[in-house]
Parts: sequence; C-alpha cells; structure tokens
Amino acid sequence: MLAEALVTILFTLPTTQQARWTVFDPDLGDSVVVGDCESDGVQAIHQIIAARLYFNPVTGGGWRVIAQQGVAGLEGQTCEFTVDSGPGGHYYVTTTNPAGESCASNEIYIPGSVVTGIDPTTKPPHVTSVRTFDIQGRPIRGPTASGIYFRRVTYSDGTHRTQRFVHLK
Repeated sequence: MLAEALVTILFTLPTTQQARWTVFDPDLGDSVVVGDCESDGVQAIHQIIAARLYFNPVTGGGWRVIAQQGVAGLEGQTCEFTVDSGPGGHYYVTTTNPAGESCASNEIYIPGSVVTGIDPTTKPPHVTSVRTFDIQGRPIRGPTASGIYFRRVTYSDGTHRTQRFVHLK
C-alpha cells in the first residue's frame, strides 16, 4: 500500500530569467527572437500569465507539466503548488508571458511516499480468542505442570498464530 504524502512547493514570482524575447536588430532592420538560459544578462520576465510545474518521476518517463496556474498580477509574491509525492522525483517551475516561457527554476528533489504494506484507513486486527493445548493437542485452561504447550491466538480479521512454549513449574 502506498501512503499518500502531500507536499507543498513554494516559489516566488517572477522567475529570474526570460528564456526568449524579441529585440530589434538594426543590421537586419527587423526584430529577432533571442535568449539563452545559460548566457549572462538574460532579462527578468515581465507580464507573467501562468506558472507551470514540471515533474520527472524517479520511475522514468521524462519531464512533463503536471500543474499550471494563473499568476497574472502576482509578480514578486509567493505562490505554491501542492502535489502528491507519489514515487518521488524532480520538480522545477517556469512562468509564461506573451514572449514565451521563462528559464527553469532550480530543480528540487522530493522523495516518494513510503511503501508500508499497511493500509492507513484500516484498523489493525485485535485478539478475539486465545486457546491453550497440551502436547497431545487437547484443549486445556492453562498449563498445570512443567512441559511443552501450544497457544493459538485468533484475530478479528480471521487470521491466527500458533506458538509453542515451554512452561516450567
């Protein structure tokens, strides 16, 4: 059973770099699209429209957008995405504006939910009966002499456990 683990990812708008923008090139006499997230001097993003949350699960499958929200007018404010960490993975945030998409935020890793094998919505079984038997398999109230005995414990879910024990008088 996989336990659900909700995680809130906080980020501040705007992201710091505009990945693509248009500038006028006097040599060409026209506007050209430029931009590179790796170069120095990239522009801050303005007129933000939306924030996108990208996810790359540890189980594979590559990067994909798993959430998007409108953030117009929220420049400089803290926003958040809440996600189920599932198997775990890497996340980053970008923003969009009329010129395109921003460079990615720093990537973060969030470990996955812990596989416990226990369904958190069910109660653990409780003991419904305990019976004691002698070495010949006859039911008894309890050991009266030194010897080997067996105890059968039955639980509310129908399972049982039998234990052998030695009683010393």
